[in-house]
Amino acid sequence: MRAWVTRRTGLSRRMAEALMTAVAALMVAGILVGVSLGSDTVNATTGLTWLGDAAAGEVVQVNPATGRPESRLAVAPPGHGLSLAQTETLLVVTDMATGEISVIDIATLTSGGSYRGSPETTRILLTESDLYVVDRARGTITRLDPGTARAFGTAWNAGRPLADAVIDGAGTIWALDDGGTLHQLTWAREMTKLVDASPARRIAGAGPTSLLVAHERGVTVVAPQSGRLIQVGTDHDGSIAAALGSEVAPAGFSPAAMVAVASPRDGTVTLLVDGADAVTVNVRGHGCRRPGSPVVHNGEAFVPCDGGRVVVLDRSGSVVRQIVVGSGGRPELTSDDGVLYICGHGGDCRYVDAQGVIHDLDTDGDDVPVRTPDPPATTPPPTTNPRRSTPGGTAGGTPGGTPGGGQGGTGTATQVVGPGTSTSAPPSTTTTTASPTHTFTRDPEPPCRRTPCPQIP
Repeated sequence: MRAWVTRRTGLSRRMAEALMTAVAALMVAGILVGVSLGSDTVNATTGLTWLGDAAAGEVVQVNPATGRPESRLAVAPPGHGLSLAQTETLLVVTDMATGEISVIDIATLTSGGSYRGSPETTRILLTESDLYVVDRARGTITRLDPGTARAFGTAWNAGRPLADAVIDGAGTIWALDDGGTLHQLTWAREMTKLVDASPARRIAGAGPTSLLVAHERGVTVVAPQSGRLIQVGTDHDGSIAAALGSEVAPAGFSPAAMVAVASPRDGTVTLLVDGADAVTVNVRGHGCRRPGSPVVHNGEAFVPCDGGRVVVLDRSGSVVRQIVVGSGGRPELTSDDGVLYICGHGGDCRYVDAQGVIHDLDTDGDDVPVRTPDPPATTPPPTTNPRRSTPGGTAGGTPGGTPGGGQGGTGTATQVVGPGTSTSAPPSTTTTTASPTHTFTRDPEPPCRRTPCPQIP
């Protein structure tokens, strides 16, 4: 199902890729085809990816087949940090300066609605059919209507702050409270709430600074306070000691067979391979003074570093190459549909395809006008499709997916988390209290503002 983002594989993606290949061939042959890649109405299954441009307060839709942008949307004031989660049909943008969460229909570039969270404690979990908002300080997880961002059903409450929460490739939510208790949650359609899929379990060595890495199935608990990596619900379940720093920045989503965790203050990256071997690499000696959250792509760990540099590690921990993008700052990594996007400051981007080949990417697109998402329709169309239950999914690509992360896929899970980390209270564990300023009520069968209307299981 993964990830950003991603952080959107599956049959529809493969069909889209085949369509794009056919369109490109026809264009080369000089045959006019009734497809406009730069039109205001964007095909929701074109396989394109949205990237954030925080300096401009914009999101840019790029086409890896052409290396060019297709659309630009103004979504926040310039300079505001942006977190994106995306699927084939939906873009969720979090303004990290205000906590405002906005949903945008990709097919029509129409704004569906917004939800006010907290930039310090809010996290978005997104799949092709489900949208949740996590408030770590309150210890709650709330389901949102993906068409309107309105709260739906009964919010799940851990009864204490959450250290972290993620969603795996099968659509299962894993929530770890600050006392080290891990909850495995699924959506109960009849009760319109999240319920425990199995009894909650106490994870030895986990606590308020622990973080989670989601997998196609299950999670890895990263516990810096005890120096352990613990896998739960995977094919490699177990606990192993690792040389983790007091500050950790793990990948949001990865294969269970390769988990990558950066320790920014120590200048190291730890790889957990096949749940059995933990290898710690000192990346400072490779020009990476303060590594950020890695992304696992094609069996390699891509580690963003200051100075516009990305260090790439293989499963043994060897540095196999370095990628330079821009001249400063730490690059942003977005994994989507088998493609890894690397963007430095100033919009300088490159991408790594599924075969590991690096390509240049032009995101400036001066010929692509900047627009704002269209407002919601004043008269929402009626819901006519039958309700359906939440499908499972297979991991793939962003947020990420994912969110997201990015990384994604059909049923893609996308994890999106606030920027930065902290030794005692990283963004996923801070206890700053912030309640939503929007209170929504919802009928069991509400109208939606998207075409076609998504169905809430």
